[in-house]
Amino acid sequence: MLFKLVGGQKFVICLISLLLDASLMLHPHNLMAAEQNPSWPGERLSGLWEQYDEDTKQLSSLVRIIKLPDGHFEGIVEKIIPGPGESQNPICEKCEGERKGKAVLGMRIITNLWRTDALRYEMGEILDPDSGDVYRLRITIIDNGRKLDVRGYLGISLFGRSQIWHRVNTDAAVTH
Repeated sequence: MLFKLVGGQKFVICLISLLLDASLMLHPHNLMAAEQNPSWPGERLSGLWEQYDEDTKQLSSLVRIIKLPDGHFEGIVEKIIPGPGESQNPICEKCEGERKGKAVLGMRIITNLWRTDALRYEMGEILDPDSGDVYRLRITIIDNGRKLDVRGYLGISLFGRSQIWHRVNTDAAVTH
């Protein structure tokens, strides 16, 4: 867990974050750019991405991000690369709701992500299958589309952590 909050503090942080997100979303520059540039470079978000374990720095999964017809993005675990002693087919034991007890492989871990700027996507959520926790999500495309800065957070993005995901070269065979 990123940090612990006492009941009222979590509510206040979430409320402030919602107000900040709404003001950024409604900024005229963001709205006009989205309408006038339907094929921003940010469309490069779709594709297959490598996700690395934060502790071992080893490749741990491949996540496919897709754009749905209504314009939002989702991410599905396409392949698990287990570390030594880890299950070949992990189950989301700590998840809640419909995900509880389901296989992580094929699971939708990124939901309701929307483009808010040329290279930034926000307002979505990301599931950590190890802990079952769901975080707010912001993704920024970096390194000319070869990497993603994936930031999960509670409340405001200041209270979160980031991972760098790497694009899988789809021209070459994936050997992971």
